[in-house]
Amino acid sequence: MEHENCLTAGSDVVQPLLSFEEVGERFGKKSARTVRRWVETVPGFPQPVRIGASRLFVPSEVESYLQKLKQQRNKQRNQK
Repeated sequence: MEHENCLTAGSDVVQPLLSFEEVGERFGKKSARTVRRWVETVPGFPQPVRIGASRLFVPSEVESYLQKLKQQRNKQRNQK
């Protein structure tokens, strides 16, 4: 299947989904094991969607979470 790891809307492919490894890369080359731990323990961390036996992440949710972290960091910096 050509778009096996993609989130679809009808017949349109919306966006490719991310593996645990790919999410780890976006967080500074963290391991898939670290990302799995964050899913279980970090409040608000993006949750993977289950597709068959796979658990994959929606890229926009991962990016939104990263933006939220950046905003929190900037807010803390501005309070100093």
